[in-house]
Amino acid sequence: MLYVYWLASLVLLTVIAVYVHKRQTYTIVSRSLQLQKDAERQTLELQSYQTELISSIQYAKEIQDALLPGSEYVLRHLPLSFIYYNPKELVGGDFFWFHKVDNDTFILICADCTGHGIPGALMTMLGNSFLNQIILEDQIYELPKILHALDEKVRMTLRQTQPGCIQDGMDISIIKINKRTRELYFAGARHRIVLFKQNMCHELRGNKFSIGGYSHNKNFTETKYLVDEEDTIYMFSDGYVDQFGGPDDKKFSTKRFYEMLTIMQSMTMNDQRKFIVKTIDDWKYGYEQTDDITVIGVKF
Repeated sequence: MLYVYWLASLVLLTVIAVYVHKRQTYTIVSRSLQLQKDAERQTLELQSYQTELISSIQYAKEIQDALLPGSEYVLRHLPLSFIYYNPKELVGGDFFWFHKVDNDTFILICADCTGHGIPGALMTMLGNSFLNQIILEDQIYELPKILHALDEKVRMTLRQTQPGCIQDGMDISIIKINKRTRELYFAGARHRIVLFKQNMCHELRGNKFSIGGYSHNKNFTETKYLVDEEDTIYMFSDGYVDQFGGPDDKKFSTKRFYEMLTIMQSMTMNDQRKFIVKTIDDWKYGYEQTDDITVIGVKF
C-alpha cells in the first residue's frame, strides 16, 4: 500500500513538473513572441522616422540650393572659373555668394560656417540673407564695410552680446574683381586665398578674427592687387585640407593642397576641377568625409 502511495505521488509530482515546465515554456515563448513583435514595431517606427527625417533634410537641401547661387550663374559671368561644392551631408555649412556690380566688377564670396549638416545649413541661410541685405539692398561694396556689417548682424541676431554666449559664426573670404582694370581686392575674416602669378604661389591672408562671437572690436582691412592675364585665384574652405585619408590616415594638409594647385596650372579650369575631385576622392581611401568641402578657382 505504501509502495502504491509512493508511486502515485511520484506520478503526481511528474505531472506537476511537466505542467510547470510547459507553463514556463509557454510563458517564455509568449514573451519572446511579444518582444519580437515589439522589436518589429519599433523597427518599423524607426524606419518611418528615418524616412521622414531624410525627406525633411532633402527638402531643406532643395531650399538651400534654391536660395544660394548656382555655379552656372557664376560661370556665366566668369567663364574661366570652376566651383567644387561638396557638403559632408545633404545640407552643409559652406556656401558661396556672387554678385555682378556692373559690367566689369564682380564680388565673389566663399564662407565656412560653424558646424556642418543642419546647424551649418541654418548659418548659411543667415549669411546669405545678410549679404543680400548688405550688398544688394544697402549697396555696400567696400569689402571691410561688408565684413563689419555682416559681423554686426550675426552678433545681434544670435545675441552674442554677453561673455559665455554661443560663438557660432563663419570664416569668410571676399574678393572684388574689376575685369577691365585688372584690379583684385581681397578681405578675409580668418580666411585666406591663393593667387598664382606666373606659376608662383602666393598665399593672401585675411584678418585673424571670424564673423560672429562675443568679440566686437574688429578692424577688417582689404588689400588691392593688380593681376595679369593667366593669373589664377583660389578660394576654399578648410574641408579639403582637413580631410583624413591616405595610407597613414592623415589630413590632406595645406602643403599638399598648394602642391596640387601648382601641378594644375597648365590645365584648363574644367580639367582643374576634375583633378581636384579625383585627388580628394583618392585621398579619402574609403574614409568618411570629414567636413564640407568648397574650392573655387578663377582665371583672369
